[in-house]
Amino acid sequence: MLGIFGTALIGAAISVYMLHDVDQDKIGHWNEAFVGLCVESVLFTLIVGGGVALLTLLGRHLFISRDTPLVQCWVFSSASALQYSNTPGSLP
Repeated sequence: MLGIFGTALIGAAISVYMLHDVDQDKIGHWNEAFVGLCVESVLFTLIVGGGVALLTLLGRHLFISRDTPLVQCWVFSSASALQYSNTPGSLP
């Protein structure tokens, strides 16, 4: 979750302060636009990270995982596939 959050903050800062990619009503109010993007990134991080954590915990309890490398690989790959399954065009 920390990686998602850090990347989102850097992306928001570049988008607002360097590229000035904001709505028409936010031009000149860069700090407000940055705060809005930060709030969105925090919510995104909590939703995606919480979902992946929940799926991991459920998978561990359903399949009685003892942290073998095969189970860790399966949980990671299934959580990644579910994370991107709702994004159009993300999976072949």
